Amino acid sequence: MTYHKNLAILFALLLTACGAFGCSGNGDVVEDDEPLGGGPIDTAFADWDEDDDGKLDADEFAEGLDDEGVFEEFDTDDDERLDEEEFTVRAEDYGLVNVDFDTFDADGDDFIDDDEFEDGLFDTYDTDDSDFIEADEFAPGLI
Repeated sequence: MTYHKNLAILFALLLTACGAFGCSGNGDVVEDDEPLGGGPIDTAFADWDEDDDGKLDADEFAEGLDDEGVFEEFDTDDDERLDEEEFTVRAEDYGLVNVDFDTFDADGDDFIDDDEFEDGLFDTYDTDDSDFIEADEFAPGLI
């Protein structure tokens, strides 16, 4: 995946993280206890990193996405699956460009379920194929 695609996904996650953690008018996360570098990305990453090992495994990443309601933001008709139009429209709303629906639709049934969505995003972020998302992959160029 390209740097710009990862950055666009990061932006989408930032929007949901800001809503969940609460942001001040200037976009800063409002928290007393700020881990890592202290910004919203650092805070989100640390919150998702349940075992504090400095990386996210697939389960931590999926739970973080669930907690933030990212899939639900894409699932505009609330049928618990995404069709190509739904996925593409929301992806564009979040600034995700050149996202391949078929890559996320692992079983080829023309829908993306929650698991496929989480797996697709995890694979997008895990740029070094380590089966973990390190902080620099979670927020490329920002941490």
